[in-house]
Amino acid sequence: MDYLNLIKSLSLESFKADFVDARIEKRQITIISLENHLINNSIKEQYAGIFIRVYNNGKWFYTSLNEISKDNIVKSIQGLIGLSGKSKGKKEPFYEKITAFEKSIFIYNENNPTQIPVKEKRDLITHYDDLQKKYPEIKVTDSVYVDRYSMLYYGNSKGRFTAYDYAGNMMRLSFMFADDKNRFRGSYRKYANDYNELLNLDNDINEEINESKRFLNAPTVKAGEFPVILSPMVAGVFAHESFGHKSEADFMLGDETMKREWKIGKKVGSDILSIIDDGGQKGISGYVPFDDEGNPAEKTYLIKNGILTGRLHSLITADFLEEEVTGNGRAITTEFEPIVRMTSTYIDKGESTFEELVSGIDDGFYIDTFKHGSGLSTFTIAPSKAYKIVKGKIAEPIRINVITGNVFKTLNLIDGLSDKVIINSSLMGGCGKMEQYQLRISFGGPEVRISKMNVS
Repeated sequence: MDYLNLIKSLSLESFKADFVDARIEKRQITIISLENHLINNSIKEQYAGIFIRVYNNGKWFYTSLNEISKDNIVKSIQGLIGLSGKSKGKKEPFYEKITAFEKSIFIYNENNPTQIPVKEKRDLITHYDDLQKKYPEIKVTDSVYVDRYSMLYYGNSKGRFTAYDYAGNMMRLSFMFADDKNRFRGSYRKYANDYNELLNLDNDINEEINESKRFLNAPTVKAGEFPVILSPMVAGVFAHESFGHKSEADFMLGDETMKREWKIGKKVGSDILSIIDDGGQKGISGYVPFDDEGNPAEKTYLIKNGILTGRLHSLITADFLEEEVTGNGRAITTEFEPIVRMTSTYIDKGESTFEELVSGIDDGFYIDTFKHGSGLSTFTIAPSKAYKIVKGKIAEPIRINVITGNVFKTLNLIDGLSDKVIINSSLMGGCGKMEQYQLRISFGGPEVRISKMNVS
């Protein structure tokens, strides 16, 4: 079915309501998983749905459909208008924000993993899973292949139409090393915009397994305050959890204290620190050139040179706070309404090399990968792989349970950034907010040096 022309044929502007919009997603997902070298899941799912909104007399009315036809959509819109009452024709500020943009934009140029036979995908992940069999120290394995292809369409009663597609492929090997005394879980992950980028990874996988094996008998850190360097992956989750969520403007609605604390222009971090959210970067899992309200992605500086310079908005929050929309009204599926969410959030690069950052530390740690992270006023990150830094050199592996600190204090203690940004993408996990989990996002940064952090 030609969903874009279907939306256009609805003539949404003809309905007697202040505002009407509709978004459709057609999605296909493949999941193949093995546990201890046996296939326990092989799924190919297809999904299509539509989410419809009507705004009338200052209130929103929603519905979601899986049976997509013009008759069903028209009846649903008419039903929502009936619930909302007769339009009083009141002008709303966000209408002008919509009509200020170009009305029709379409992007169709992603790779399509649905063209690859499922058997080929199954053979690929089985082959990589088999590589782990030659390591007797590995006692438990969990291997997964996932791909996703989505077509997304949007239209509204102000003449805006957008459409784009998204493609992503990922494989992950998770392996548990164990002996009589210790255990360590390592993993190898690879995300690709193009399926072919997942081929011929044997050497990389073997290198990661051998490196992870070094952590089985690694010593545990003695708690204290130390300088640390965060890898791009860990720096990204730090930016996402500790600051990105605070920048989602719906947290400020009706909260005067939050508005004062998060006033634009406030000094919130080191002079060298800039944090950006940008959904327009292709080839990563946070690629969202248009949000679920049809607004184009913006490169939004949340912090620039240590100063709070922006926040993330949907149409609703931009209206309430009298700021510009940023393309961050997002929903996990067409069963949910758009709320303010991140896309690709990262710390901007600096001017140092990684070696220069390390050389400035006499006794500290490099945090390479993480298990999980969380944070609001205080952040917590549980490292997976970490290394000691001794006299300006990366040294032996070390076990660290957690690194933690006050968000604003830590943002001001950043004293070095490497000169290259690396973005971490994933189709196995994602961001959770309210009842909407898991939303595809990405995060990253350069290597980030922090002069002092609690390590235990």
